[in-house]
Amino acid sequence: MLILADLWLLSRTQASGNHSGYLSVRYGEGQILEDSFDQLVDSEEAKKLASAAVWKDNGREEISAEQTGRKEKADCYSMKGQPEAVFGKTLRSGRYFLSSETGVCLLDEKTAIALFGVKDATGNEVKTGGKTYRITGILSGEDAVCIIPAEKGSTFDGVTVRRKSDNKSVQSVVSILEVYMGGSHGEVIDGQFYSATAKIVFAVNLAMLCALLCTAASVVAGKTTKPAVLSRSLSGAGWIMALLIIILGIAFSGLGRDYLPTYWSDFEFYSNLWKTKTEAVRMLATFQQFWPEQQMYNSWRQVVGAGAALVGIAALGTLYRIVVIQRCRLKRIIK
Repeated sequence: MLILADLWLLSRTQASGNHSGYLSVRYGEGQILEDSFDQLVDSEEAKKLASAAVWKDNGREEISAEQTGRKEKADCYSMKGQPEAVFGKTLRSGRYFLSSETGVCLLDEKTAIALFGVKDATGNEVKTGGKTYRITGILSGEDAVCIIPAEKGSTFDGVTVRRKSDNKSVQSVVSILEVYMGGSHGEVIDGQFYSATAKIVFAVNLAMLCALLCTAASVVAGKTTKPAVLSRSLSGAGWIMALLIIILGIAFSGLGRDYLPTYWSDFEFYSNLWKTKTEAVRMLATFQQFWPEQQMYNSWRQVVGAGAALVGIAALGTLYRIVVIQRCRLKRIIK
């Protein structure tokens, strides 16, 4: 059962890893200027980014389809740049609109079904805010959303980017965004943190499972002709392998330089990091702006919750088998 649970945990860890390049920075309403984003896109620093977009929350508006006469409410956003920076692989059908296009939009699948009766409603037209838009792509997710290209001279509420895989420092990208967008921002959603911590939790869980299996094997070995040597060898090998798994898990988790202190005894660094990240998790748990953020947080929460439970079970099982080993050794000494 533990092995099956670990396989499920692995799938959730991989799902969390899909968002490792995601980085979103919230600003005040209308605080980001269009020119600031244009300067970022045209800069050399933009080469560190796979994609980037700025967005504005226009609130909940009515979406109507004249050809069916149906109407639905959806959260509407104006967006400039590359929508894939925000939505990633959640495009169900069609394509993302280009930054040069106008009169087009992205719609979620549930709203498309409600308006047109089909999942793939690309090519159809909807009307919102007194303007008509042609649907270029359908998004997955549970939230009703409509994404339209931003008009010339618009201001924005946030910026979202996808970092390139070879760029390990999240803080360096945040610093770049601060230079162009301004430093007085609010919430920062760092996909690398959620991906890396999920991988570390999985590694710890795998290490405890390894220790449990080797300890169980040492109990069986205690009944052989040379119980002490074989039992101790298996038990020692298990803990060495567990330690190695944890070390490799941390090494390959993707944690960047932002999570490493100048020297390991810098307890103030760990304290500040703990406070910053617990507050970031609390804020994300309270509100997720877009569907990919919901996916990222839900996958991470499943990994951390289930991982902690499995580690506890494995630890108790290992402790029980250690007690059994000690009792067997004590009986042999008494005899």
